[in-house]
Amino acid sequence: MPYLNYTSWALLLSAGILGASAIGLFALGKTKISVYTLVAASFLIALFFAQVDPFLYEWDEQFHALVSKHMLAHMLKPTLYETPILNYNYGIWTENHIWLHKQPLFMWQMAISQFFFGQTAFAIRFPDVVLHAILTFLIFDIGKIIKNEAVGFLAALFFTFLIFPLNLISGIAMLDHNDFTFMFYITASFWAYVKHQQTKKLSWAILAGVFVGCAILIKWLPGLLIYLCWFFALAYQNKNIKKILAGSKPIIVSVLVACAVFIPWQLYCYTHYPTEYQYEVGYNSTHITQAVENHTGTWAFHFNAMYKLYGSGELVPYIILLSFLFFLYNKTIAPTHKILIATAIVFVYLFYTIVQTKMVAFTVIVLPLVIIVLANFISTIISLIKNKRVHSLVFALSATVISFILLSR
Repeated sequence: MPYLNYTSWALLLSAGILGASAIGLFALGKTKISVYTLVAASFLIALFFAQVDPFLYEWDEQFHALVSKHMLAHMLKPTLYETPILNYNYGIWTENHIWLHKQPLFMWQMAISQFFFGQTAFAIRFPDVVLHAILTFLIFDIGKIIKNEAVGFLAALFFTFLIFPLNLISGIAMLDHNDFTFMFYITASFWAYVKHQQTKKLSWAILAGVFVGCAILIKWLPGLLIYLCWFFALAYQNKNIKKILAGSKPIIVSVLVACAVFIPWQLYCYTHYPTEYQYEVGYNSTHITQAVENHTGTWAFHFNAMYKLYGSGELVPYIILLSFLFFLYNKTIAPTHKILIATAIVFVYLFYTIVQTKMVAFTVIVLPLVIIVLANFISTIISLIKNKRVHSLVFALSATVISFILLSR
């Protein structure tokens, strides 16, 4: 990278030291401090990627940055060209005035960051740095609840050093902050759901609704993914329609909360910018039936895209597939958790295989869940070693090597 300086090297080295320390602490049984250390490493490695390139990338970071800059003056009026001098076509998202091509939440976050840090490339990326660190903890917690602390830690570690999400933060990968933030809120909705299942408290269902509403305010209706998984898990638990209806209060409350979060913006846009809003809603649906902007591919596109999302080795997609099958077979995982994870992964990959528009990051919304599945497979293999010292050593070495491979791809 041509823009490395002393600050960059210090961030990268510090992240590596903290990551290695987290592995060592976990291997020694100090779980709590190891997770905190890993979250700190996650923040620093994301900070490194956020500042290493002091310019904005053209597709699509520059457009998102410009709209968010204009939002500093008017949060409820997203504009690309602030004062259009010539006539423009509102149907061309790279040339228009009122810019509704994306839902606004991630750009609101970027605008707030610019308010505090100035109008810089770093300010555009800083919200993702914070979310990257939070995601590390959420992934750990999901993995711990679904299986155990080892699975949670490995999944969080792999996510911390996985290169594709970090490239989204740096703006080099499409659709940069839009896709990263979308992944965050969808993962957060799954985290709130598993916490609800664990505690049976309605407050977690309400929080899930907040996260779903936020996800929709970033990239529209795929943000509802948790409700499909929730329904299948509910149906498995209750078997018949009467019991399903009796146990549906939390999901109904959650859906209502989600609607309260995302519908006001839709109504506002429909009443204030009806032409642009109706066009964009229709344009979104065309992604299903035709390859928009020549983003096309075969039925195997997203299977092959795993090389970019999870690593460059020839066996990567097959290892993930094997891990997924093992996850389904693993009798130590509760059936409802299997249904939750399997429904999300299978639905997302089937849906985007059917969708005619193909982009690598479409399936990134289940990337944290796929990593948890992979971590479960690796953790189970390591657990076959019964000698405690050898187990700790193999765990530490395996975690270190895999993390290095994920980062250096």
